[in-house]
Amino acid sequence: MKRVLSLFFAIAAFSAVSAAPRPQSGAFYWSFVKQAALPPSWAITRASCTGSVSACTTNAQYNDAAGANYTTYAANSPVFTGSGAGIFEGRTNYLFPSETPTTTISGSIPLGYYVLMCNGSGSVTSSALTGVATGLGALTCSSTYQTVQVTTAGTFTFTVSGTVNWFDFQGPCNYANSACGPTPHIVTTTGTSTRPSDVIKVGSAQAALLGIRNSSIVIEYYSTSSGVTNQMLILGGSVTGTYVLSPIDANNSSKCTSAILNVANLGTSGSNQAILTLNRVAATVNPGNYAISCNGTASTNSAGTNVPTSIAYYLGSGNTAYFCNCWVSQIKIWPFVLPNTLLQQYSSAGAAF
Repeated sequence: MKRVLSLFFAIAAFSAVSAAPRPQSGAFYWSFVKQAALPPSWAITRASCTGSVSACTTNAQYNDAAGANYTTYAANSPVFTGSGAGIFEGRTNYLFPSETPTTTISGSIPLGYYVLMCNGSGSVTSSALTGVATGLGALTCSSTYQTVQVTTAGTFTFTVSGTVNWFDFQGPCNYANSACGPTPHIVTTTGTSTRPSDVIKVGSAQAALLGIRNSSIVIEYYSTSSGVTNQMLILGGSVTGTYVLSPIDANNSSKCTSAILNVANLGTSGSNQAILTLNRVAATVNPGNYAISCNGTASTNSAGTNVPTSIAYYLGSGNTAYFCNCWVSQIKIWPFVLPNTLLQQYSSAGAAF
């Protein structure tokens, strides 16, 4: 019996050493997938749509099954799917009526990048009339999307074939390049509709955690853009550049160095993000030493300065520009610095944190 107990305690002691517990003290965690709501004291701002529909915002995506149901959202209401909370830039849908698609000639569409997408078992084919664009052609609904660059403003024809439940030609994209990807469907009726951007302000308690100058964060999300250069996951302060974790204030835009930004922004370092594929970023904010790991890569350190404590923090946007264009599934913030080994571990898809 003594031998059995000794063996039991030896195994327990070994397990305690070999499986170090995840640090949790004082940490904040939120799953946007499980809660389908924002954390208490967090706030979203999204004005009413302008144009033909005042509540044109939906959670319908380009690859939803043909005929799939979707939800429409009023102003200042967060948008959710099984992937989390949506945070997207503002766009206009130039096709109408969107819910009963027929072959149509658009009004004049300005210069810029746009996305054509549709739902159903049919297809939509885009072609030029008075406008000029690249990327035009046939699009199979509910499977992919089409990125179009309008190089000469003008009109275009959108030919509907088969069963199409809704269609969008949405833009212009804030990311003015081929990385422009789809955002959720925008409802129209008798004319175009413009959906304003989503701005989610982090609650004061969590902003205080980020602003204590020794903190760590993990964000998990599904991007709707690939290869972007201005994707925002967390912003603190004012917008003056490309940030993922952006501890700046209105008077000093150099509190995060370009080296750490390039590492943190998956569009400019390593492989581009796959559309609607899980991504994770783990980072620490430590005076004089920032560290960031993306999707399980080894953490990279960079010099930095103190983080301002009395500023607003935003999730997935720069308040007025540079949007995540993504579904944020979960977030965790620790009021202390995690070692680089844990950053790499926590940024790996599926790892518990």
